[in-house]
Amino acid sequence: MIRYLRLKSVLVGGVAFVASHYVEAARWQTWFGGEHAPWFLNDGNRAVLFTMTCLFGAALVAGLLWARDAPDAVVEGANVAGGAAIAMAILLFMAPGGPGTLFPIAIAIGLVTLVVSTGIASALVAMFKRRAASSR
Repeated sequence: MIRYLRLKSVLVGGVAFVASHYVEAARWQTWFGGEHAPWFLNDGNRAVLFTMTCLFGAALVAGLLWARDAPDAVVEGANVAGGAAIAMAILLFMAPGGPGTLFPIAIAIGLVTLVVSTGIASALVAMFKRRAASSR
């Protein structure tokens, strides 16, 4: 099981989530209307898509740089999602006023968005890695 843990990818996922959160928080009023507290699920579509795009890019880069083959690309993407999930939970619990009463729902929906975005990137990398291996 330990052989599937890729610390670089976990770190990339965590950094990507934290960076996207702080960009959103800094631009919350102008980009997202600022009606609620800065959190990617509080805006609806735009902030969620921004976060998903950042994590898609992180998983794509991690997979292209470090995956040796198609299954390895999925492992890299899962590790990016894991790092982002850890960062998401930490930021949620560090929020002013705490995580709120609906935090289990926020974590569940957040996990779905993280897994979808990194999963799509991993699938794309896996197709590329599979094609590159079979063309040799």
